[in-house]
Amino acid sequence: MSRKQTSGALQAELIQDIPFDRTLAETPCLKSGWCEPEAQFSWAIGDQARLKLEFPGGRAASYVLIIQGHPYLSLPDLPYQRLAVQVNGVDVASMIVDGLFTALIRIPKALVTQAGAEILFRYPDSASPARHGGTDTRRLGIRFWHIRFFRLSNARHRPQATPVHADARRVPVAQQLAALARHAALTSGELSLRDRLVATSEPSRDAALDLVFRKLFLECLTHGYMIAASEMARRAASCDQMTVEFDGTVGTDVSIVRFSKTTAGAGVLGLSPALRGMSTSDPDMRGQTVIWRLLAVLPLLTRYAQSAAPAGTCLINLGDEGHARGLAFCNVRAMDVLLVPDPYFLSTHGYAESRRADAAALPWDQRRPVALWRGAATGYRAAGTILDLPRVKLCALAAQHDHAAYLDAGITGLAPLRSPAEGDLLNRMGLVRGFVPPRQFQTWKYHVDIDGNTNSWPGLLQKLLSGSVVLKVESGGPYRQWYYDRLIPFENFVPVRNDMADLVEKIRVLRANDALAKTIGAAGRALAVSMDAEAEAAGAQHIIETAVLIETHTRGLPILP
Repeated sequence: MSRKQTSGALQAELIQDIPFDRTLAETPCLKSGWCEPEAQFSWAIGDQARLKLEFPGGRAASYVLIIQGHPYLSLPDLPYQRLAVQVNGVDVASMIVDGLFTALIRIPKALVTQAGAEILFRYPDSASPARHGGTDTRRLGIRFWHIRFFRLSNARHRPQATPVHADARRVPVAQQLAALARHAALTSGELSLRDRLVATSEPSRDAALDLVFRKLFLECLTHGYMIAASEMARRAASCDQMTVEFDGTVGTDVSIVRFSKTTAGAGVLGLSPALRGMSTSDPDMRGQTVIWRLLAVLPLLTRYAQSAAPAGTCLINLGDEGHARGLAFCNVRAMDVLLVPDPYFLSTHGYAESRRADAAALPWDQRRPVALWRGAATGYRAAGTILDLPRVKLCALAAQHDHAAYLDAGITGLAPLRSPAEGDLLNRMGLVRGFVPPRQFQTWKYHVDIDGNTNSWPGLLQKLLSGSVVLKVESGGPYRQWYYDRLIPFENFVPVRNDMADLVEKIRVLRANDALAKTIGAAGRALAVSMDAEAEAAGAQHIIETAVLIETHTRGLPILP
């Protein structure tokens, strides 16, 4: 059914765009607390800085401030900084920043006067590099790259007389999912009936798209990417205003999808035309992965499309990391690639099964004082042998005779290997071990978390949920996910050097300080438990809004560093 609306979504108007490079000298908006602009950024120094923004007149529902910056850091003494923002004397936001960040701050219109707004940034943790062995004596706070200021206004329109998917090239997502739900229920997992199901699928407005969408989904079932029929039906009922189409502007990278929100509260998903050929020939299963991840993130997009948030468009990176400006599940700190919850978190409702299993956790004193790791032999290697992968190095470290009492690490998946000979080598070295399901993670007091192709999406949160201490090996990317700013070293996890030279010693220290280890494990579990699936999905709406505003108003600009 279609929803009639008498007032549309918010329209966003970019009213000030301030790059904090040397051109900033021409903009008299910096008031106090700033250094001379450098080539690409400007430092806010001391413990606070002021900025004065002036706007042209016009009615507004509210305003949005998007800040892109990077704090001064010095590990291990200063791993993050606190940042608070005031508008005309009223607190509007506070956050912890530990690297490149993009922050969206909603400002009520009552706080903005005809004279504009005075923005006060406070950062009490600022420090001088000279205190950490450098030569710079300035007290550095935040390095600002860019600030954008938007005015949001209600866009009124007439109710649409025709469905949003009147374009014959678009297929209603609800129709697709409802049919898939019926088929999944009908087959009860009997995947040998795939051909019959494709043949009996209802025709749609675009037969080619219909076939690709459904066939790729059925391929997902074949390879274990299962989504229950009841879940499919629930999603179908909630996305009656979402449509899907082939979009030539997306390009040939099938992992990139364009999401568009109209002022009528509808959404359009634009898939790469390259998916057409992948329904029948896809040795790497990229097409299946794209469809599965799209289905997993669909509730976030539907929620945004039906909200009063600004209309516009953004790209979604459904691959392992973000290559295009927009939304992604994992990235290496680029400011214009914004992070949302990953498909595993979303499709499992925040790892609900692990939460239930860990509710009756094994008492701390009954857990083994050994660090566990299990996983596939994944990772990036432009050259070298299988032994150069960090995960294999971890297992080789555990195999050393004097480390066996501290570390139990093993490879469980050999599928990514380049040749059978590599698997034979790992077996001869004794590095292949049995799989350990997450419900048994609480058997060990410590767990190691280490990158594969990117960081471990389900692994880290499931280890935190166990209540055991997580020793996280420094990411080589460094790869990050949406919640990483909540990870605090030595409070809810223990950091380990990228070369793992300190891993065994840190396990020894944890053993010798059992009460401290128990406290860190409990803090890690408290963090994971606090990440309620519904709350994280609601929080992601601000991230989607930021991506839409940036893409809609700055299309064509390069991704920021």
